[in-house]
Amino acid sequence: PEVHHGPDVQRPRGLVAVDHHERPDGSGYPSGLKATDELASALRHVDVFMAKMAPRANRAALAVQVAARQLFHAARYDLASAILVHVHRLVHTLTPRALAEIHRLRGAHARHLGDLGGAAAGYEAALAAFEQVGDVRNACNARVSLAFGYIELGDYAAARDELEQASVAATRMGLQTILQRA
Repeated sequence: PEVHHGPDVQRPRGLVAVDHHERPDGSGYPSGLKATDELASALRHVDVFMAKMAPRANRAALAVQVAARQLFHAARYDLASAILVHVHRLVHTLTPRALAEIHRLRGAHARHLGDLGGAAAGYEAALAAFEQVGDVRNACNARVSLAFGYIELGDYAAARDELEQASVAATRMGLQTILQRA
């Protein structure tokens, strides 16, 4: 059943705790509602994100940037976008490694939105940040993503240069998955 909000129909505010598991496509629970109040939707975002950051029996707690990236790659773009907005306010408190992950997520988010320049800028910043902290594996992976960004922008020479560097590094480190992407 759909819930319609307006001057005539409204669910009681006390149901926010129940409704926060509902999803806009109706796939949530307990009632399969397609529309809920804004507070319930905000609570759902917080609940999912906090669950990602809490330790579980089979894994340690995830860092904020890793939780956001997992949400993005799980097609939870709304949640990842909301997290990026909030994380932007915390940039000055992040470790260089966390900042590298945030730049990578921003690049992926921009690509998803069709912002090719933003995607390249995000991946350029991620590459520089990964290199700064000495994370050669993630730098190699970011280099491939940056090359794809350059291809989408039509800068084939820059893309070729990045892919060649990524191929050399991936071969040296035995990173077959990255080598296949390159």
